[in-house]
Amino acid sequence: MPTAIDIGNVLTGGTGSTNPAAERSGGSPSPPPTRPFTFIVNVADAVVGGSTTGIGTYRLPLVSSGTYNFTVDWGDGTTDTITTYNQAEVTHTYSIPYSASYTIQITGTCEKFNPSTTIDSGKLRDVTFWGGGTNLVLESDFCWRLRAGNGTNGLISNAFTATDAVKLRGSNRGIFFGAAGVTQGVSGWDTSLATNLQFFAFNAPNFNDDVSGWDVTNITNMGNAFSGTAMTQANYDALLIAWSAQTVQQNVQFGISAQYTAGGAAEAARNVLINTYNWSISDGGPN
Repeated sequence: MPTAIDIGNVLTGGTGSTNPAAERSGGSPSPPPTRPFTFIVNVADAVVGGSTTGIGTYRLPLVSSGTYNFTVDWGDGTTDTITTYNQAEVTHTYSIPYSASYTIQITGTCEKFNPSTTIDSGKLRDVTFWGGGTNLVLESDFCWRLRAGNGTNGLISNAFTATDAVKLRGSNRGIFFGAAGVTQGVSGWDTSLATNLQFFAFNAPNFNDDVSGWDVTNITNMGNAFSGTAMTQANYDALLIAWSAQTVQQNVQFGISAQYTAGGAAEAARNVLINTYNWSISDGGPN
């Protein structure tokens, strides 16, 4: 049975502003608000494969084990409050003429949003904002499913900002597979419960971030995770040194295009991963 995305307590907001009253009283400015979880669906075209509610409708992929108390803005000027996975308002009917692009926003508690369910999964086209803060937990190879829906390698908009703080849980293959617009911003992600980051930024040619702070102790597969990226030697060295100090899993596949510094701490750390933990590392070699 597929797992799901937990999107908990995603707060509404805009680009962020300070609190003038707090500033006048000598207090600290209010933190900028986070924006809703935002994604795009196409209800105008027939979906090939899988089940569907039909042209002109979209059904939120909620599951019986989830917890829900959120407002959904359907992108056509209407909203609904969702508190149970199977209430009638989970399925929305748009007015004719249908658009090929409706932007849906979810604000509130939405624990278990499962794009791997077959109903209307092919209508999901893109994510334009993950939700921000520490409220978003991704599971279920979400972007793997998204690529199957939009027929492209990677997100259409490559929507991502360095302020997004995301928790990964379980399998999250190919989140930024082929996403040319993604450069960095994942250094603060919580990967402590992630198990599979295969193809994480595979062939994302401009991606270069310091992920040495990641907790990789539960990850069993990172094959081609950073292959085809612009990861620098300095960032790769830092990754090797930090990760080799963790108690990582055995027999992990790991792929990256960068070179490492020969004859120093980075090479020694790489040897620890290979000789102590039996990692299979494909990289750019020593420099």
